Amino acid sequence: MRIALTISAVFVLASLSSAQEVRPYDGKYAAHPHFPSFAEVLPAKIRKAALDMAGRLGLPPGDASNVVLELVDRPLGPNKQVQLGGTATKTVNGKTMQWITLNPESHFAPGGDFDIELDHEMTHALLRTALGNANHLLLPKWAREGLAVWAAGQGPGRLAFWLTIHWEKPDPVAALLNGLEADKHSLEDYPEDYFAIAAIESVKGLAGVRAFVKDLASGRSCHDSAAAASGMSWEEFEPFARAYSEVRILEALGKTEPALLKRAIKLYRGGRDWEAAQRALFAISVRFPDSWAGALATYYFGRALQQAGLATEAREALGEFLAMAGPRTGLMDDAIWNIGLCCETTGDAEGAIAAFDRLARDYSYSPQAPAGLLKAAGICEAVGRKDEARTRWSRIVKDLAGTKEAEEANKKLGK
Repeated sequence: MRIALTISAVFVLASLSSAQEVRPYDGKYAAHPHFPSFAEVLPAKIRKAALDMAGRLGLPPGDASNVVLELVDRPLGPNKQVQLGGTATKTVNGKTMQWITLNPESHFAPGGDFDIELDHEMTHALLRTALGNANHLLLPKWAREGLAVWAAGQGPGRLAFWLTIHWEKPDPVAALLNGLEADKHSLEDYPEDYFAIAAIESVKGLAGVRAFVKDLASGRSCHDSAAAASGMSWEEFEPFARAYSEVRILEALGKTEPALLKRAIKLYRGGRDWEAAQRALFAISVRFPDSWAGALATYYFGRALQQAGLATEAREALGEFLAMAGPRTGLMDDAIWNIGLCCETTGDAEGAIAAFDRLARDYSYSPQAPAGLLKAAGICEAVGRKDEARTRWSRIVKDLAGTKEAEEANKKLGK
C-alpha cells in the first residue's frame, strides 16, 4: 500500500552506493526495551527483503543501495488516514531513491508482521526501480498491488480479512470483485489484485509471473504483458482472472463455518437467549480456532457474556480474542473498548484506564478512540488522579480540536 509523503528538508545521505539508510526514529516505540535490537537488524532485514522479493519477481539480485527506510507512527486523531506503510520515488542529491515508510507497530503489536509488510513495500521499490518512475506510474493499481501482495505472500491473509467484513452480505464474492480496472481502487481490492497474479501463476507457473514482470520492465504495456504471460488475449484474461477469483473465494468461504457462524450471530443479535448464543459461539471458536469464523466467534462470545452481565468472564474472553484471534478481523479496537467497559463495570479502575489508553494509543483512527480518552480522563478524576485527568483532557483539546470530546474536555479544564 502507498501513502503520500511530505519531505520538508533536504536529507544529506552518506555512503548510499554501498548500503541502504535507515532514518533516525524517535517515535512512540523508541523507548521500547526491544527497540535497539530491532533497529540493529533493520539493515539486514532490508537486504534480505530485496534479495527475496527480487527472486520471487525474477529480477536481478535485489540491490537495496537506493532504498531508504523511515519508521513512521500512525497519525493521531480518528479522521486522519492510517496506513501501515508506503513507498515513493524521490530524487535526493541527484540520486533516485526508493523511500519506504513503515509503521513500527507492525513489529511491536501482538501478531505483528513487520517483515511481511517490508517485503510488500520492497516489491514496490524493486518494481519502481525496474520500470522507472514514469512507466511505473502508468502501471494499473491492480498490477502494482497484486504483485506486491503476491510476492509478499499476503494473499490468503488479505482475503481472510475482507471476508470477515463481507461474509454476511447476500453475495460476498461479488462484494470483493468489482473489476480489475474499476474507477476506484482501495485496500478492499487487494484480494482481487492478488488473484489476477495468482491466475497467471495457475496457468503458466512461477515462470509466467516472472515473464509478466520482465515484459513490464521492458516497457511493454500491462495488457500486452498479462496476455503474453497467461497465453491469452487481454479480453480472454480478464474474465478468466475473475472466474479464478470466484472459485478461490468460494473455497475460502467454505460451507460449514459460514452456516454455523450465521446461526450463532443470529442468536446473538436476537438478544433473547444469551446462554444459547454463548454455547453456539464457543463451539465455533473451539472447532475452528485458526479461521476467520473462529476469530469472529471468539469476539462475539465475549460480547454475549458481556450482554448477559458477566463482565469478568467477558473481559477474559475478549482478552483471549486480542491475544489469539483478533488481528485482521477489524474488531481489535471494539474489543479493547469493551474490555474497558467490563473493567469499569467490575470496579477495576486501573484496568479500565489501561484499556482506554491503549485504544487511544494503538487505534487512534478508531471512531471510539476519542471517547476512550475521555473515559480514561473521567476515571482518573473519579479515583483522585487529577493531574493525569488534566493531561488527558489537554491532549484531547490539542489533538481532537473541533470534536464533541474536545468541547467536553475544554469544559473539564474550565476553559
